[in-house]
Amino acid sequence: MAREVGLPPEEVLPHVQLPPKPDLGEYALPCFPLAKVLGRPPHQLASKLACRFKPDEEVLAAEAAGPYLNFRVDRKALAGYILREVYE
Repeated sequence: MAREVGLPPEEVLPHVQLPPKPDLGEYALPCFPLAKVLGRPPHQLASKLACRFKPDEEVLAAEAAGPYLNFRVDRKALAGYILREVYE
């Protein structure tokens, strides 16, 4: 996602949070702060990022919900990825 908006990951990752309802996904990215930096409407940025998202083994989907980008993950695959990163 950071690459898609042209910002370094350390500027994007701190904004990732848990959504208020579990049915929205496992993680959410409010696009307000990124949109402000990029000079774009937050809902437009969320939609653009959702369209460009490429699923992988850990992160299965990204869906725009207004100014938020919600992510659905495979928890088992994500845990495996994290453990591999920690132990390498």
